[in-house]
Amino acid sequence: MNLKKLLGLQTAQEKVEEYKGYKNRLKQLDELGQELADKFMLQKSIIDDIATLPESKRTEVFDSYNAFMKSHQKEVSAAVSERARIIKSMEKLRNDDEVGKACSDIDLLDEARSRFKAGTLAKSVYFDIIKSVTGEPTKYTDVLAFNKQGQLLILHRVTDFTPNGTVCIPGGHVDPGEDFMTAALRELKEETNLDPLPEAGVLELGEYKTADAHIKYYQVAVDEFQPVTCDAMEHCYHEWINPAEVPLRPFIFDQGKIVTKFLMQPHQEVLAMPLMKALEEGRITPDLFVPAFSRILKKAIGTDDAKPLMPESMDSSVKTIAQPAPPPMTKKKVIVPVRDPMKNLEQVMKAIDGESEIKIGDSCLKLDEPIAVFETKYKSDPTTNRLTECEIVYDGDEVNMRILLDKMRSGLLAGSVKVRTLNDDFLMANENGTDYVGDAVFVPL
Repeated sequence: MNLKKLLGLQTAQEKVEEYKGYKNRLKQLDELGQELADKFMLQKSIIDDIATLPESKRTEVFDSYNAFMKSHQKEVSAAVSERARIIKSMEKLRNDDEVGKACSDIDLLDEARSRFKAGTLAKSVYFDIIKSVTGEPTKYTDVLAFNKQGQLLILHRVTDFTPNGTVCIPGGHVDPGEDFMTAALRELKEETNLDPLPEAGVLELGEYKTADAHIKYYQVAVDEFQPVTCDAMEHCYHEWINPAEVPLRPFIFDQGKIVTKFLMQPHQEVLAMPLMKALEEGRITPDLFVPAFSRILKKAIGTDDAKPLMPESMDSSVKTIAQPAPPPMTKKKVIVPVRDPMKNLEQVMKAIDGESEIKIGDSCLKLDEPIAVFETKYKSDPTTNRLTECEIVYDGDEVNMRILLDKMRSGLLAGSVKVRTLNDDFLMANENGTDYVGDAVFVPL
């Protein structure tokens, strides 16, 4: 018994906390109601099929059903009575002159949060509601949870206990008096029942900050053998996926794009851009996209020691935790004398951009690091069939580029060459008029 409540000595803050407690209990009762309904439907299905049972078993089944119904009715009655008492108490607090508005604001915020998390309320509207009620930007946190296999945890969303076709990563609101990291771990526990591996630590990946919102993103490593328990109010089941599948999944709002950004270091992002564009335009199938994107990501993700994926905030401020910043992109230039009226060399450069495995004719060239091609241009119009120079600006190992150009030159001059990557078949060269490829000259940029 709450003596202070009985004597009318509760402070305003204590009344508000009492109201929050009532709301949490109502959520628990909703879950209990769904559980009781499921149990009843199971028993009913047995009774509905009783005619299919042997005569000797029917009495036993009826007795079991009657015993269940007696216990079930008591549970239902107790839950209904408790719910009625809670609703009455909440109504009294909403009519309290001292805390009535605070209680109504709690209801408004809960409704907005539920609709936002369900994907039925626009982010801008949600942020406006939060700020209008609290006077502060919305504080939110999301968690990228990886297992030791390098797989990312996603949760499948529900609306009214029904799958709605969208997915998300664990996350939620920062409660008053709570810091972002504490909120991140709390939401991870509440939504999945997972704890981060203590030896891996918790890493802040970045943040998004505006006048209306403040969101921080974290990465943790977890034990894939620890059971995942989803909050039935929000999620129906979980899934461990290859991080390269993120662009293919229907994430709520812009979460998929944000996660994809965090999955890449800046140089990997440059390499991935042509691949992402090809996927968006339908020029590459998901079956080809996933392995190609995986190769780009494989050196960015270090879940065994929980290295941050991209320790760079969304507002361009840099925050590095437990890992130095990635090496800067180094642009290089190579000049190739060529007679190339069909711009075959330019097409080949587009084909190999970001690839670590390239097929030229019957030979396969495997590169230690992918080559990023920033620009390919001719000194003069190549369509005139006159000798010109092709300038290629790239990032990658010079030795690899020399090997690639040597193979292309010998192939183009010897006959028809088919250049193929995992992304596409790009061209058959030489038959289109490329009859001279000179020695490449590497120059500083």
